[in-house]
Amino acid sequence: MKCFKANPRTADILERLAHLSTRATISDICKLIGIAKLSLGVIYSGEYCNVDKKVGLNANSIYYVRSISKAIVTASFTLLIYKGKLSWFTPLKELILKYANPVTITRFTELKSEANIEDLLAMWTGLPTLLILKTETARIFGLLEPQYKFRLKIGSPARASSLEQSTKGLLYNHLGLNITTFNNPAKDNYITAYITLTDRSPLTVPYPPLRFNHLLAAVSPRAVINEHSHYYSSLVSVNSYKSPRGLPTIAKGIPEPVQLIYYNGAIASALSAIYLLLKTNTFALCDAPDWIAQFLMEILAKERTLSAKLRELSKYVKRYYNSISNFYLNVAVHGDNGLRITT
Repeated sequence: MKCFKANPRTADILERLAHLSTRATISDICKLIGIAKLSLGVIYSGEYCNVDKKVGLNANSIYYVRSISKAIVTASFTLLIYKGKLSWFTPLKELILKYANPVTITRFTELKSEANIEDLLAMWTGLPTLLILKTETARIFGLLEPQYKFRLKIGSPARASSLEQSTKGLLYNHLGLNITTFNNPAKDNYITAYITLTDRSPLTVPYPPLRFNHLLAAVSPRAVINEHSHYYSSLVSVNSYKSPRGLPTIAKGIPEPVQLIYYNGAIASALSAIYLLLKTNTFALCDAPDWIAQFLMEILAKERTLSAKLRELSKYVKRYYNSISNFYLNVAVHGDNGLRITT
């Protein structure tokens, strides 16, 4: 735990706020109520202190998101399709004139004539496996150009701007994603990936920019946790829990499965992953921010007192109903000195 430097007048406040018992109490409140994460700040004397500030990395550190960028581009295409400018079944040859050229992009006739936007975004435009020896993979794969070229040009006929500008106009600007970028970040708080050589020295791993004719350009986008959390919260809020095409039932009598949307990104020296549980309970049992704010008020006022006579925990055990008796909480003794609340 690290806080901002304090002058003597505020040192006592910082000491009480940063005390391990304070953090432990807040963690216990979150655990009992069901709060997954909590952002907490205290304003004092015109300054700001982040009680849970981490050393080094923080939520505004800029990371490479790797292949998760493909999901971002897909969201942009979805907006264009929703606006009627494109269709999932629009052939790629209608969007990229050079795509059907017999000497460019791919030699497979089916891909040139039948591949569409859905195929592109679902990565159905290449072979399922590499039919070559492992020893020859790197040498041969370095010369293959089955799909990466047209990934960057796909949006230009429908949107007369670069992919960076299109994505910003369709998504980022509306969601307030000001730091997320397909280019070099403007701020210094960004992560640089590296690998370790045989002599144990670090070597920075450069990544290609998002430009035409650059292999693996999908790894170039960078984002921050704060902004991407907001981005995925927006996706969850506008999508239903059910798959539009439905999911098959593989066995009778099994509990209803929890739907999970998963996507990951991976390349040398860096990994990323997204897990979206659409049916996760997002409303806590109690008002944790209010309770924790009251707790901090007691700390600031130095008025935390322990009653000389404690009530027995069994006195609290009962079923508590709301005013219209359609919801209740069960309170029971848990362990030697705790209470458990269930619904």
